[in-house]
Amino acid sequence: MFHVEQSALFFAAAAALVAAAEPVSVTPAPSPALPSLNLPLATDNTVAREAMKAGMLDLLLGWEESARLHFARAVEADDMCSLGYVGLLMTEPEPERRNASLAALTERINTLPATPVETFYLATFLKLLTNDKVGAAEDFCARAERYRHDTLSACWGILLLHCVDVGYELEGEVRPMQRRALELATRLYAAHPDDALVCFVRGYIEESSPQVSEEALEAARKAAEGLPEHPVASHLYGHLLYRSGKPADAVPHFMQAVKLATRDDIPAWESSVLMTSRLYVSTAMWSAGMDARARATRRAMNAMPLDREHLDEPAVILQRWEAATLPLRVLLMENKYVRSGLIAAAAKAAEVRPALPGDDPVLHVRDCLRAALYVRLHAHDGNTQYAQRSLQLAEQALVRFAETREAVLARGIHYITPWIRAMEACEIAVANARAAVYTRTADMWKEVAERSVRPVTLMLPPVMPQRQ
Repeated sequence: MFHVEQSALFFAAAAALVAAAEPVSVTPAPSPALPSLNLPLATDNTVAREAMKAGMLDLLLGWEESARLHFARAVEADDMCSLGYVGLLMTEPEPERRNASLAALTERINTLPATPVETFYLATFLKLLTNDKVGAAEDFCARAERYRHDTLSACWGILLLHCVDVGYELEGEVRPMQRRALELATRLYAAHPDDALVCFVRGYIEESSPQVSEEALEAARKAAEGLPEHPVASHLYGHLLYRSGKPADAVPHFMQAVKLATRDDIPAWESSVLMTSRLYVSTAMWSAGMDARARATRRAMNAMPLDREHLDEPAVILQRWEAATLPLRVLLMENKYVRSGLIAAAAKAAEVRPALPGDDPVLHVRDCLRAALYVRLHAHDGNTQYAQRSLQLAEQALVRFAETREAVLARGIHYITPWIRAMEACEIAVANARAAVYTRTADMWKEVAERSVRPVTLMLPPVMPQRQ
């Protein structure tokens, strides 16, 4: 995405200052409370300073659309606020615009005032922007090791290590960098159990853990309590509650996240946090047996018009790829007879009128899931021939969807996770459909379906939710 050489001049100028940089401190409170980020800034503008603190907090929590507004306010208040410009780069959704801004900032960076700490963050964030996540993570970890009270750098280092090697192996084994991130987070939490940011990081590090620990769940609870205005903190607690088998307890926290993420200054098409929490509200309700409420939330999401001017925005991608197929995915996980009328109604949610231009991959997903449901219907009714024909249709749709991979992923990195999740849904649906048709090898196909389940990342709901 970016070229390292674009920021070489800045790194050279920053190198001498990084080693001598002063530590950042996050003052822990007796009980979890909104942290005070003591980030030394060169600007003496009060508005810019407060905006930068709010922006840095939102950025760390992953609420980028809110962070961007704060960074914009900071540079508007003080056009020499160097870290504010880098914050805008970090939250810029358009790669081409970000690339051009990075080049322009690199040329100007030496003219902007910066404290030693700002210089460190500038250099490390710019390293991150050049796709060197490992290098940025190591820099933050090294700084946190040198300045033990610099919990902000420690949090950044842990989260970046987690992002580099997120997830677990199929056998439940922790991956190397993930293991290191978990060890650092556990140690940091033991030293700062009442720091809201540290609590958040300790909980977040287990977002995809096969089994959520009690410590992570308690840390997430304290993070939600200490960061009451942040939807991501509420969402995290709900996510870990859900993964701990407590969907009913998770619902109110997802609803709180939806409430907090709904803001007049952030349009719905830009708010991926809002859409993710909406998806989880419906999923958790269904898992908890709140069928009528879950159905109402699914209908509400799919009644929202698709913003055709922002189809490649993360929130709109979630709406098109996740919300549109959720009714079919839920039906596939029902342990009861599903009538053809329900299947048709669920498939209709994936349709867009007027149709999107070109090949719409989501329709292949719809065709695959719908056909898989008809396999089960016909098999239940003893119509072997119709079940076999529906299985062929499901398999053909799966092949057509697989062929869209290159074209879809070429549209941007935001499509990677939705495409992988859609493929997972299709693979599981087809494997279970084969089990219904090929009864002699049903156990084998059910095992294939189980192996197709991938670790949940980005605090998204499971692709194929389960009743709890």
